[in-house]
Amino acid sequence: MRNKIIILIILLGVFSMCKSNLDPVKVDLIANFLKDVKDPKTSFNTVIDKHLCVGSAKDRKASREALIMLLTPFRARLKNNSDNFRNSIDTYSSLPNSEKNINMDSNTENNTYCFKDNKGNKTFILIENGKIASFTVLRKGIRGVFLVFCG
Repeated sequence: MRNKIIILIILLGVFSMCKSNLDPVKVDLIANFLKDVKDPKTSFNTVIDKHLCVGSAKDRKASREALIMLLTPFRARLKNNSDNFRNSIDTYSSLPNSEKNINMDSNTENNTYCFKDNKGNKTFILIENGKIASFTVLRKGIRGVFLVFCG
């Protein structure tokens, strides 16, 4: 019995180390964003105002229109996902190197998270100044760059 308890403690310690580099504030921001995007009762304008970083005043209208076009298929993709988003969020830096295919510097990497939906599709999310700066990666060949709407 004692050996089983020791093994359980070791396993819990190993599991907690795997997720220990997650910033709980950023994970909450991402999980709440995903929850609001999924909820058809929450307007896209509310999602944008509450969670997303939008450019300067002169670009705001065009940015909102583009964000709504990006949020529409994202909502459809999240439709059949469970609401427990926190368990599906991890840091970009914890991904295997074979899955790291976005051009970025180390500061950006520290603020990038990966959400895996129930079908295994990955969404990379960039956080800047307490807001989501991007949830869209544009690909050119095998590498990608974030599409950022912040000013």
